[in-house]
Amino acid sequence: MDAAKAMEREAATEAETKARAEGKDGKAVKAEAKKAAWEAKKAALIAKRKGKKATRVMVEDDLPRDQGFVRPTVLILVPMRNVAGRVVRRLLQLCPAAQGRVDAVNKLDRFADDFGDGDSDDDSPENGSSENGSKRKRTGGQWIPEDHERLFRGNTDDHFRLGIKVTKASVRLYVDFFGSDVLVSFFYFLVWARQFH
Repeated sequence: MDAAKAMEREAATEAETKARAEGKDGKAVKAEAKKAAWEAKKAALIAKRKGKKATRVMVEDDLPRDQGFVRPTVLILVPMRNVAGRVVRRLLQLCPAAQGRVDAVNKLDRFADDFGDGDSDDDSPENGSSENGSKRKRTGGQWIPEDHERLFRGNTDDHFRLGIKVTKASVRLYVDFFGSDVLVSFFYFLVWARQFH
């Protein structure tokens, strides 16, 4: 217990010299010393309960060091299901946890049914190209630009929400709202979910 008393005295003298350097009066100096001694004593008791040697660590930088109450969630807002399918497939390509094993991505078959399997998303050139590179396709007497056709190809439903949880070994799709790491959604669905839940 002598080490704990020494730490209390050391903390009190440091706080006292610091308060005097700041130009505080006698009562404020004593209050600062008592506060520092109490904090050192508290740290020693906590360390004793945990079975560790009491050490005093001073952190000089002002970076936040808390863990927070929840894990951060990434929100990706997309206009339609086909765009969400492309975004999620690209995330799965970039995620190392989704590579390697066959069962690395849970519920991938359900995802392919709901968001498309990605066959219609390849950017192969079509026959309607002109010399300057602008691609248009004639359908029913109207010219449809290629970017418009690519955007509205596949499932254009806008009522969806998909939660994704990423772990070290796998990626889980269709996770609940609060347990997901990445949330892919149409923006109005979030408003609707908040209103009715």
